[in-house]
Formats: sequence, C-alpha cells, structure tokens
Amino acid sequence: MIAATSVLQQQASDIRTQKINWQSYQQSQMISNEDFNCISAIDSDKRAAYLKENHYQCSKTLLNLLSHVSKDTTIQYLLVMIDDLLTVSCKFSPSGCLTLTRFRLLGG
Repeated sequence: MIAATSVLQQQASDIRTQKINWQSYQQSQMISNEDFNCISAIDSDKRAAYLKENHYQCSKTLLNLLSHVSKDTTIQYLLVMIDDLLTVSCKFSPSGCLTLTRFRLLGG
C-alpha cells in the first residue's frame, strides 16, 4: 500500500509541474471568461487569497472545466488541483472543505 501511495504522490507531483494554456481554451470558447478568470487566479501565486474570497466560484469553475475539457493531461491537472484544494481546505477550515461536495450535490 505504501508503494502505491508513493507512486500516486509522484504522479501527482509530476502533474503539478505542467502548465496548462487556459487562454487557448478561452479563445476557442471551450471555457467562459468567468471560468478563465477564476482558473487563472487559482493557477497562480494568488491562489490562497482568491480562494478565500471566491470559494464558491472556484468550486463551480473546477466542475465546469471537468465537464467541458477532454484532454487527458488537463483532466489530470484539474483532479490534482481539486485534491490539493480539498486537502488544504480541510486542514484549515473543516467546515469549508465540503464546499465542492455541497455544490455538486445541489446540482450546480
């Protein structure tokens, strides 16, 4: 079990180093301007501040992107980002760690 976890952690680490060209998704109208602005903010060094003020929008954007993007590497990147955000959110704010889950359950 430890070896499997280690492999997954290494894969997640490799995925985190990828740079996704969100602007190309926006220009091809695969994502909205609102989602582009949000993902650009959370995919930068402004992540913590943006998440604190816009956690609902971030949840909505990440789910929108998962449903509109089909490239495997981008899907992997989004899933790792969601995992990172949930991990951090649950560490610092247990009540806030369910925002993404609540949004999904409400059909958002």
